[in-house]
Amino acid sequence: MRSFVPGLLLLMMLMAADVRAVSCGTVAAPMACTITVGGTVTYTFTGFALPQSNASGGGTAFGAADISIDVSSGGGLAAVLTFSKNSANPGVVFFVNAGQTSSFIVSYTAIISPAGLGIVAYGPLFAVDLNPASSTNNALGAVQFSIPGAPVCQAIIGILGSHKDCTIPAGQPLTLSAGSIVSMTGNTGNASMLGFTNRFDATFAYRPLDIDGNGSYDALSDGLMLLRYLFNLRGPGLIANAIGTGATRTTAAQIEQYIQLLIP
Repeated sequence: MRSFVPGLLLLMMLMAADVRAVSCGTVAAPMACTITVGGTVTYTFTGFALPQSNASGGGTAFGAADISIDVSSGGGLAAVLTFSKNSANPGVVFFVNAGQTSSFIVSYTAIISPAGLGIVAYGPLFAVDLNPASSTNNALGAVQFSIPGAPVCQAIIGILGSHKDCTIPAGQPLTLSAGSIVSMTGNTGNASMLGFTNRFDATFAYRPLDIDGNGSYDALSDGLMLLRYLFNLRGPGLIANAIGTGATRTTAAQIEQYIQLLIP
């Protein structure tokens, strides 16, 4: 029993570490925003910007310094990017009162990569969620998860636990432009939003012999480069006329580095 308890505690600590939110600063001053989930997929979020922020009727035009960013594991191979009101600035929620409007767009770049040997791809199902503390009173509000080429997908403020699954077309590049469009209209009441999340999902396949990283095996590309490496060919001679179509590793240095992982 004594040996079981420490092991259980260690497992719980590891599980907790996987879901712990990591602060990425604010849209105005972003910090490194990277997380590895499931031990196999690494997400990196970068290029945060506020390309648009508008208000009318005395509403607040929220600035880049008003928006805090966190990243955490979403379970499995998912990552969750959370945007919330920066409490260091006045106010703890995004809000509008009667007769006011406020809207803004947050844009960024999402990048996925394998955390080890293997290949990754975005899964088909993303999601946008609103913090349950968000509410409306005779007002309107929504958050749209925006991905180029994907159908419009938005969650409505005022529905507790509001959640919307977003289906994206297959074949997305590993570096993906994304963003959220927030809009609130006070009408005769008010709306408030504590924060919202963008959830990304991924797939992972362990294919160690996919030397050039194009998602398939080929004797005349992957096999040939591995054979050349074993015969001590390096540099241009290693990859000459052997890189496959759609390869993600295309230089001799990248191929050598990858094979060295297979053959220490």
